[in-house]
Amino acid sequence: MANFDQIQSWFLNHPYGRYILNNEMVFYHNVTSRVFGYYALQLNLPKIKFLENNRIANKYIINSSLRTKLFFLPFEENTIDLIIFPHVLEFYMDYYNILKECFRVLVPNGKIVLSTFNKFSLLNLTKNKFEELKLAKFASLNTLKNQLHDLNFVIDSGKFLCYTPPIMNQKSFTGYATLDKIGSRWLPTMANVFSLVAHKNVFNTKLITPKNSLFHINTPLTDLNSIKHARI
Repeated sequence: MANFDQIQSWFLNHPYGRYILNNEMVFYHNVTSRVFGYYALQLNLPKIKFLENNRIANKYIINSSLRTKLFFLPFEENTIDLIIFPHVLEFYMDYYNILKECFRVLVPNGKIVLSTFNKFSLLNLTKNKFEELKLAKFASLNTLKNQLHDLNFVIDSGKFLCYTPPIMNQKSFTGYATLDKIGSRWLPTMANVFSLVAHKNVFNTKLITPKNSLFHINTPLTDLNSIKHARI
């Protein structure tokens, strides 16, 4: 697992990290502002307030207001309305279990919002330029979508973010801002970051009562014999 203090510092202080963070903050603010409920949860990066624009009163940040393992969240089943994952999954080899634990604590139709570095991006090819990203295993969108489907999450929406190449100097990459517009139009899946919004899907079972069955319990024996010979 990576040192999240270093990653958080990279987002806050490095020019390229701030460029990615600014784009993601807009995404998180737009999405979470429309989610209501009683409890919201942010996993890691406690100095960055991704939930600031959300109206849920009770907000918690793991490893800030709460300190616990992400695989064992200290909440009962069906209690949390919203969980966000800002760059968590790519730093855990077994992040599937984190998603599974979040499914457990979410209320039916509760939402998760996540952002992660894209496996098929220029940033992945050059991540060794950044000490904070060397341990990151960039995520595959198709793999993640399949995993969410296996856990009975339904994907509501998504967004690709940040097409500007990972250039060290802020002055240098500022001139490439038009690449974000070009990339989103012509090379959308090669963004450096992708984000997803999904909700917990719960299957409702309907008990079949005698009223809804083919015949009633008190059907006369003669009727049963006629049903036996009938063509269905």
